[in-house]
Amino acid sequence: MSKSTDQDKKAPVEKWKAESLREQRRERLAELKSRDGAKKPLRTSNIKTRIISWTLIVALLLSAGVWALFRAGVPHRQMSAMVIGDEKIMPAEVSYYYHTLLTSYGIDPNTAEGQTTLKSLSGLDDEQTIDQYIKELAVMQLHEAVLLAEEAESRGLTLSDDQQSQIDTMITTLKDQAKQQGMTLNQYLSAAYGTGVNETVLSRVYHRSLMSGLGADAVADGFSFSESELDAYYQENKATYDAVDYRSFYIAADIPEDASEAGRTKAMKLAEDQAKKMADAIENESDFREQSVIFATDEQRESYENDDLTLVSGRTKERVNPIYVANWLFDDARKAGDLDVVESTAGYYVVYLIERYRPDYHYIDVRHILVSSPLNSSTEEQRKEAKTEADRILADYLAGEMTEDAFAALAAENSADGNAAQGGLYEDVSRGMMVEPFDAWCFDPQRNNGDTGIVETDFGYHVMYFSNQKGIAWQVEVDKALRDAAFTEHLTQAKEERPYETRGFGMRLVG
Repeated sequence: MSKSTDQDKKAPVEKWKAESLREQRRERLAELKSRDGAKKPLRTSNIKTRIISWTLIVALLLSAGVWALFRAGVPHRQMSAMVIGDEKIMPAEVSYYYHTLLTSYGIDPNTAEGQTTLKSLSGLDDEQTIDQYIKELAVMQLHEAVLLAEEAESRGLTLSDDQQSQIDTMITTLKDQAKQQGMTLNQYLSAAYGTGVNETVLSRVYHRSLMSGLGADAVADGFSFSESELDAYYQENKATYDAVDYRSFYIAADIPEDASEAGRTKAMKLAEDQAKKMADAIENESDFREQSVIFATDEQRESYENDDLTLVSGRTKERVNPIYVANWLFDDARKAGDLDVVESTAGYYVVYLIERYRPDYHYIDVRHILVSSPLNSSTEEQRKEAKTEADRILADYLAGEMTEDAFAALAAENSADGNAAQGGLYEDVSRGMMVEPFDAWCFDPQRNNGDTGIVETDFGYHVMYFSNQKGIAWQVEVDKALRDAAFTEHLTQAKEERPYETRGFGMRLVG
């Protein structure tokens, strides 16, 4: 018979304890059962507590769902941020305009600096922030776009196949950009233009934008003005539409960066003395050019000897730089042959008025093919090679169809100018816009449509094609001003007749 141990004695005791605990659990479970054996419902002791508990659960579920919808931009595409008559504008559309404006102002809302800028005051209103101001601009732009698009629709205008293709091309481009960023198009648009902006919204924005362009053109084209109306407006605004030919030479003051006020004054006085000395030696245009060579710096002298750099032609007041010279030239008391010294911010201009006149020349369209050979960086041999190449291109044109399209194709293939892709075309060229030899060829009184030639400038050699003679310069500009004024009046009236209203909650979703 084996000997009993302490472990053997302990085992029944542990077994009995386990059985006892199991029995207690069975009894508690039995208490929870109803008489038919089903589990009894758990109850709280207070009905208010039960209601609060269920309310919290529902609120949590709803908030989670709403947050998901907000992140997906659903309210931004369903609610109204502004209303124009029956037209409801969703927050996502306003966001597109808002973010486009932010980009134009150079504000990145995703940076701390951008956020600080947006929160600062606009300066137009003591309480209006820059953020509020830009949103207001976005709403105003949308208002105009809607009205002009409606104008197009009322006239039965629709987008052409080419315009629809523009929209498709733009969206395809954005899809490629999104792919490069590892994003879907909608993710990319939402990040770039605000929550809720997707392909559908963007297509709608683009479509409205093109339609508004059609509407604007239709309205503007509907105005016409007689020659007497054009002349009357010109007479009232001569300083705006007149042009001048003049000569100008600048003498800069030698002002050190760390100069004191006294040092700056002294440097300006020395420059003024030089300018007056030059002016005293000038009696006519020929003297002006001779003196420009004498008073040019060592670095400038060769350029002034080789080219007539002091001559400026065909400039309206807005195209004269700086404003000090413009004001002098267009002073009502000014007359041909006047000469003076005009102070600028850091030096003095010696200015000679050749003539002020009404620009009766025609605007033109011209094409060119640039064979680049900059005078200041090319050898004589390189210039000769450039001339030979220009001769070859012109010979190819003359040996072919000799049409404008043929010339444009040659320009696209051979021109070193930035407008090669446009067939070398410059439109609405005015006198003085181009460098002098180019300008002289274009505005030769004997010039006819289809004329060709070769012009040498400091940039190289230009194979020329005269495309078209257009309206008389001053009449074109005056007509444009009157047309713009009439268009603005028409749009202002349309805004008054169909004002917009913003929706507070919808506008809060913009951004």
